[in-house]
Amino acid sequence: MKRLKKWMLPLFTLLLVAVGAAMPFIASYMQDAQQAEADIRPFDSFSLTLQQQGSDLSRILGTIASGSYYINEASKAEDVALTEGLALSATEELLTELVNYGLLNKETVARLYNPKIQAQRVIPVVYTNEEDINWAAAGTPGPDYDAFPGDYIEEDGISTWTITWDQPDNGWIWLDDASGKAVMIQIPGLSGLGLFDGSAAFGERVYARVENWRTFLSDYYSTEVQIADEEWYDEAVKFILSFPLGTGEDQEIFSLDLYFYFSYYFSILSPYVS
Repeated sequence: MKRLKKWMLPLFTLLLVAVGAAMPFIASYMQDAQQAEADIRPFDSFSLTLQQQGSDLSRILGTIASGSYYINEASKAEDVALTEGLALSATEELLTELVNYGLLNKETVARLYNPKIQAQRVIPVVYTNEEDINWAAAGTPGPDYDAFPGDYIEEDGISTWTITWDQPDNGWIWLDDASGKAVMIQIPGLSGLGLFDGSAAFGERVYARVENWRTFLSDYYSTEVQIADEEWYDEAVKFILSFPLGTGEDQEIFSLDLYFYFSYYFSILSPYVS
């Protein structure tokens, strides 16, 4: 018994030393486990602070694509569902997902500083005589109020947000207020494509990039996005991405133009389908 007591203190001391030495490794393991768990979170948990889960984007996309609208600043609190902080949070999470899908790199995001956030109302315009209807169908009036000829009536406005940054690459996001989702995206950088040389290898990299966009938008809009068409220019390419929105008899097919500008190193996703 005396011999046992004699060895208990040294053994206890050694145990404390061993535990102390292992603590950094235990802490590191726990941090790695937590990080791994965060990294594999499903896209469904992408919060985006949605006001209406699965909110239908049909009206805003259709209005912008038609060109028959103008824009007013949203001056009243009841005009918008999101706050400036929530709109910025939705944008920041969107940028994170664009990085995760290989469409943007972290270095480019780091250059996006001093965001400017503006609430606005998109006011759809409906023409009331046949001549103006034909004029609108033949041309694109655009978002300039003074460009609308003849007689028309205004429909209820759609609340949106624009987010821009003080940086030379001219990145910007246009968000739908009801859902917190982007309907237009311009992002700088085409990393990984290399210089435009017209080679088959360059074309393969471009197709891989547009496939990343297609996959991202399928998850982002919760619908099946397809590559409907493509058109190559001297130093740019346009893809038309089509997808259904709505259910049953209300389902419509919408399209987005996706441009890669090789010389200027930026991408634009827009409902202005040409």
